[in-house]
Amino acid sequence: MEKKYVYRKHLRQPEKIYQGFLAFFLILFLSIIIVTFQYEMFKDKKDIIFVIGIGFVIFFAITIMISVEFLMLYLVLFRRFKKISLTLNDEGISYSNSKGTKFIKYEDIIGIEFPSIKYTGGWIKIRYKGGNIRVTVVLEEIGDFISSLKNKLDEHEKTNLYDEKKIFSFYKTAKYSDNSWGRLYDNIRKLIIVVLLSICVAFVFSFFNKNIVILKTLAILLGYIVPIIVFFISEIIIGRSEAKHFNQERFTVTERDKVFEAKVYKNCLIFIGILTIVMQLFLLIV
Repeated sequence: MEKKYVYRKHLRQPEKIYQGFLAFFLILFLSIIIVTFQYEMFKDKKDIIFVIGIGFVIFFAITIMISVEFLMLYLVLFRRFKKISLTLNDEGISYSNSKGTKFIKYEDIIGIEFPSIKYTGGWIKIRYKGGNIRVTVVLEEIGDFISSLKNKLDEHEKTNLYDEKKIFSFYKTAKYSDNSWGRLYDNIRKLIIVVLLSICVAFVFSFFNKNIVILKTLAILLGYIVPIIVFFISEIIIGRSEAKHFNQERFTVTERDKVFEAKVYKNCLIFIGILTIVMQLFLLIV
């Protein structure tokens, strides 16, 4: 039986990341323009035209910078992920990239290395007679790949190729990566909706703030960063919970508990939401 592994969708279709960044800066630009028009000093038609002109220059400058950087990343990094795939079967590993396909028999593998940072990233380096391949934690189902590779090596009596402690450490990182990216993919639409709602709330509060640039700017920025804070705090809580269920002897880690995840997201959103409103009210009275 064989199974094929490819890199995650956002690496194979990086244009969606590019579109997301542009959308983010466009919304930020429009928010700043509208808030700017709340000031009494910008009631003259010439002032309004001037501010809009400056705003568009800044927006297009940022757009060009993002576009150039994205193009460079695409040429150097992203485009190669589209053609990379790995297939495990009973005989060995089939590795495909833009240069072609190579088949690596398990008997030809001479070493397995794990240059990684615990729970944050890294890769597995598979050395074989004639070269090596590297597989990062952004491979879809990288945890399953590591588990399957270990089982295949064990079947071929190649357990001497890896260190038990290191492979399990990387396996934990790989499974956390799988779970974390899975949560982001599952909740990205909800996250976008929360961001938009948060921006709307912040935008409304900005109208009631005093005619002070710093206060209105803080009100708007809170709307942008709150949903991101919610996601990261939730990830920390969920990640710490998952870490309690690792078992090296059985070479198992916890699978996702979507009910628990939903509860954590809900509680964090309520807590941070209330805190944000309190901070917005504080900006009204200072």
